[in-house]
This record gives sequence, structure tokens and C-alpha cells, in this order.
Amino acid sequence: KIYFGEKDMQQLRIIDQYIKKNYKNVKVIGCKTIRENNGIAYSSRNFLLSSIQKTIASKIYKIIKNAKRKLIGKKITLRLIKNKIHELGVTKIDYIKILDSDKLKSSYNKKTKCKIFIAYYLGKIRLIDNI
Repeated sequence: KIYFGEKDMQQLRIIDQYIKKNYKNVKVIGCKTIRENNGIAYSSRNFLLSSIQKTIASKIYKIIKNAKRKLIGKKITLRLIKNKIHELGVTKIDYIKILDSDKLKSSYNKKTKCKIFIAYYLGKIRLIDNI
């Protein structure tokens, strides 16, 4: 068995598919994302963040977490969430997507398990998360 964090879900899925195809006796185990008290996913990159940047990252996590149901239900748009994130001082968002968490495809509906995937920059530091 090998263990990988779900923080980088895309990487986990790629590795899992590769292992299943090439190593029949090995099983990939996804481990739940561990978060700081403020909601930020633990990462070595967090040590590079200033206290202000950590506060911003925490607010971004809370915005996405609180909006998740509305986003999946299409009651609000990703554009609205992007605008809120930019208002916090984030200048670059690589992506923010809602994907079926099993297939990592955008074909999702209210009955499938979905996650919101995000990659953005606070200063020069690129942070990723999925909620």
C-alpha cells in the first residue's frame, strides 16, 4: 500500500491509474486533507506565506466551502466566486472548477460527488486545494 493526500486530487488520480495498470499488488490509498485551524490545507508552502496571506487563504477556503452547494446547484456562478477571491487581493487564479470527484470531469450533477478545485497565487506562492 502507498498513501497519498487528497489535497492534490488530480495527482492522486493519475498515480492511482498508473499503479493499477502497472503494479497489480500495490494499492493506492487516498488520505483526507489535513487542515490548519483556519481551514488552510497543510502544505510546506504555507511556511512561505505571511500572516496576511494566511488570512486571505483562510478566507478563500471559507468562501468556497460556504458556496459549494450553491455552485453545484448553479444558484451562483464561478465568476462571482472568482470576483470575491480577486477582491481579497489574489491577482492570479490558474483555475477554479467544479468536477465529479470520482472521474475528475466537469460532467457532474447534483447526485454525483463533486469537488471544487482551485489553484491561485498569493504573491509568488501558488496554492492548490479542493473542497
